[in-house]
Amino acid sequence: PALQRCHRHAAPGIAARQQPGAARGGRATERAGEAERAHAVRYFVAQRADATEQPQAGADIQQQQLRDMLTQLNTVSATRLGEETRLQRARVSLAAGNIPQTSDLGSSPVVQQLLDEEGKARRALDEMVAVSGERHPAVQRLRLSLSAVQERLQKQLAQSVANIETDVQAARAAEAALRERVAALQTKSIEARGLEGQLRTLQAEATAARDR
Repeated sequence: PALQRCHRHAAPGIAARQQPGAARGGRATERAGEAERAHAVRYFVAQRADATEQPQAGADIQQQQLRDMLTQLNTVSATRLGEETRLQRARVSLAAGNIPQTSDLGSSPVVQQLLDEEGKARRALDEMVAVSGERHPAVQRLRLSLSAVQERLQKQLAQSVANIETDVQAARAAEAALRERVAALQTKSIEARGLEGQLRTLQAEATAARDR
């Protein structure tokens, strides 16, 4: 019993001495864990900063590139619309039996030359009819000559319209390609902003862990 009493009296003292040591050990372990976590966060932040350094540094450049591309897209879209309008006018003129405007045909020198030839052939025929009458052999030859010029003119007009169609297709392709580039740059810009936000969050966490 006496020995038990000694143990009972001694135990609280031992426990009292052990408790501060255990507390200090727990706090040390906790600080070590926090330091390890802070180190891990700082390392991850550093790695992420390296990965996002270029997007961050190039954010302004990307925005300027995007503005430039949007300006180009407006110009290309206007060009495409102009080509489509030109094609529509030319088609309507041909369908009505008229000659499309020279500007719509791209100021084609061949068309203008054929128009001049047609005008000369028509005037020569009219003069011959007025002098010699409808049945004169020269009149028939002039009629054939006029028909040949008109046939060449119609073929050239059809070719000119086909050229406009090619221009329209090229303008549409250029617009589509530029739209894809704009969309890709917009996506890249959004991703860069997302990485910047993520980096700021990690940096805040690292600062908080360091200050504990």
